[in-house]
Amino acid sequence: MFAVAIDMAVALHAPKTLSPVIIYGIKFGEYGLFLTDLVLFSVFLYRTAMRKLAEL
Repeated sequence: MFAVAIDMAVALHAPKTLSPVIIYGIKFGEYGLFLTDLVLFSVFLYRTAMRKLAEL
């Protein structure tokens, strides 16, 4: 969710006020947050599946 908010803020302000270096830095951080979110969600799904299988 936070990555989406960053993307919207950059899209709104990027052409007007921010330098390209700052935009690339923010985009890099945004993709890093998104990747971290995907990894943590995958770990959550894996651990939940393993717990449920152990209960069977």
